[in-house]
Amino acid sequence: MLKKKITILAVAAILLIVGITASTAQTSIVDSMQFQGEALALSLEEALAQVVEQSPTVAQQKISIEQAKVEYQKNMRALDRVKDRFGHHSETSLVYLENIHLPQLSNDFAKQNPKWQLEETIASLIVDVEKSYFELLHAKEMQSINKENLRIAKDLQEQTKKKYQLGLVARQQVLNSELNYIRAETDLAATDAMLTNARMMFNVTMGYEVMDNIKVHDKLTLKEFKPIGIADAVQSAFDNRIEVKRAAFALELEEIALEIVSRRYTPNTDMYKQQDLKVRQAKQTLEMLRKNIEMEVRVNYNQMLQKQREIETGRKSVELAEMAMDLSQISYETGIAQIVELEQAQLQLQQSKLGLSSAILDYNMAVLNFDKSIGRLAMPYTTE
Repeated sequence: MLKKKITILAVAAILLIVGITASTAQTSIVDSMQFQGEALALSLEEALAQVVEQSPTVAQQKISIEQAKVEYQKNMRALDRVKDRFGHHSETSLVYLENIHLPQLSNDFAKQNPKWQLEETIASLIVDVEKSYFELLHAKEMQSINKENLRIAKDLQEQTKKKYQLGLVARQQVLNSELNYIRAETDLAATDAMLTNARMMFNVTMGYEVMDNIKVHDKLTLKEFKPIGIADAVQSAFDNRIEVKRAAFALELEEIALEIVSRRYTPNTDMYKQQDLKVRQAKQTLEMLRKNIEMEVRVNYNQMLQKQREIETGRKSVELAEMAMDLSQISYETGIAQIVELEQAQLQLQQSKLGLSSAILDYNMAVLNFDKSIGRLAMPYTTE
């Protein structure tokens, strides 16, 4: 009987512990849409350095690089012994190709491939962080624009009410100003939600909890573009893109294999034909890859120039909209214009500012895509 009671108590204790654990897990979920904890503001440079430094994948790949170096040295010592035995042969001889050249090439690839994997990982992290960062800055800018728009709508509403009290405007104009204010409130609420979403996305991208109080203290400005001619840009892509390096290695490997096969089989044999086909396929793969990459670079270059022109247009639109707003304000105050004309000028100013902000975001994304396409994103973090 006592044993049964002890068993029951033990089960009850386990259930209590499980219940407490589950309750703790549930209460850890933030029951609010307010960001929690002490605010931490990051610049783009700080965010990039942090995500690269703290990435588990980057850490593991750096270990793989060190392991590859050790393995490379081990294989080189073994290869040195082979060279002592076969090194007197001509570098074009079958013996040299099979026992020295081919193993040397494979060893070089085994050492280099982890570095390429690290570059790909870092480039991917940079793209994700910069996109999320720029979108967050854009959301902040849109919120700021709509806050200013709400202030203008509020001033206009109060001004119209005063005019109505003096008998200078009809009741309909007061109603129009109230509707205009409601629209401005709705626009601001939409950008508030957009900003919250952008902050949550940035938190997730950076590896924080969804509702951590992480902020960015930069403003939405043009991403730096390091000038480069289009021909140099295409060459940079050929030199730095990892897929080109891998395809070039695959071609070299198949060419060496063909050279070895050619020493044993004549061109009319199946073995030779099969290996010759592999070489031609590897050449075609590399050629098509280079063409596709060149087209990608040129498309991204054109996109960047187009977005730059859109920024210039956007700045001019804001300038003209501000002038129109000032003129409409004066005309309304003096009784020359109706409130609807001032509201149209206000809307045009708001839309032109939002359009310019979107153009800057698009330009920054275009520069980011261009830098990625020419293979220079990861350079500051992988240069030995």
